[in-house]
Amino acid sequence: MALRQPGVLDFGSLGLISMMFGSAFFLMKIAAESIPVILVVFLRLFIALILIFLFLKFKSLNIKNSYKFWTNCLSLGFVANIIPFSLLTWSEQYIDSTVASIYITATPVFAVLIAHFGSHDEKFKPRTAIGILIGLSGTLFLLKDGFKAVSSENLIAQGACLLAAFCYAFSRVQTRKISDHHPVVISFGVLLCAVLEMLPFVSYNLLSGTIPFNPSLSGILAVILLGIFPTALAFILVYRLIAEVGAVFLTTTNYLVPVFGALWGYIFLSEHITSELILCFLTIVIGLWIAKGRFGRRKDV
Repeated sequence: MALRQPGVLDFGSLGLISMMFGSAFFLMKIAAESIPVILVVFLRLFIALILIFLFLKFKSLNIKNSYKFWTNCLSLGFVANIIPFSLLTWSEQYIDSTVASIYITATPVFAVLIAHFGSHDEKFKPRTAIGILIGLSGTLFLLKDGFKAVSSENLIAQGACLLAAFCYAFSRVQTRKISDHHPVVISFGVLLCAVLEMLPFVSYNLLSGTIPFNPSLSGILAVILLGIFPTALAFILVYRLIAEVGAVFLTTTNYLVPVFGALWGYIFLSEHITSELILCFLTIVIGLWIAKGRFGRRKDV
């Protein structure tokens, strides 16, 4: 399909995607208040898997089974879903969802760095290196508050968010290995593997009573919304935009997600948006802008 110029509806979809991705942070925080982290992650993935499976059947998409496809899905199930979802959900028990959302802005900066050392066709130039240093300085400036905290959990939680951003970046580069498959097929494969990888552990702990399960109504609702909106429906919209207007247009979400993450945290959790948080966000965005070289160029890939 030939790419077209984005229209009003595409910009609307972009805003909706950013709103849904941004909502994940405050929903994880609410869910983890009454549901163990491992169950929040598992239920989120399971709900999303069901919805993506139904969409797969609706679109009559076929999975071309291959060893390469499923081995990469097994790996991505851990790196793209289980590890970052668990890290973020756990970390938000100690830090604001706004802070977590800003850390994830570093994902594309890490992706440029990983692609440079892990691929033969995405080497960066001096301008890119400058952008990476600026972007990482923003994350380090944000991290400094953790060193001032009375509780060490605050610092560890911020480090967990940074590690989650690195996992997302690594998974984006790794996904290129199976990019010849339909995006929805890839999503289904990765979600299926993630659920199957977690199932034995979750089942054993539930049956043995190791994991307490006494969820509140708000916790249950938060998990359901996590599975539906930022995990399943957002991806379906992402697939449409990539297919019709290109992946570069979609990168705008890197700038919008933390804005909505902060907004939802302010509205639903009464979290404060400080001048330091805004400065950190702008520093990371400027670094990303320089690293990706988006000075008015448009090159859809």
